[in-house]
Amino acid sequence: MVAAIPVLPWVASRPLVGTAAIAAAGGLVVGGRRAHALVRCFYDCEGFAFDLGGRARITVRQLPADEVC
Repeated sequence: MVAAIPVLPWVASRPLVGTAAIAAAGGLVVGGRRAHALVRCFYDCEGFAFDLGGRARITVRQLPADEVC
């Protein structure tokens, strides 16, 4: 909160750019947290899957070291 005080005059003088910068920073924070959770899930479960519009499912998993393609 204290770090936001120097940014406030800049956002007040350039509201469009300031709003875009705040939205981009928020998106990076949320995206970073989700990416970290996905990586943690990948290492714990050794894979994950997600649906694309109910028509396709993408599955990502680790291959065991002794399995040959």
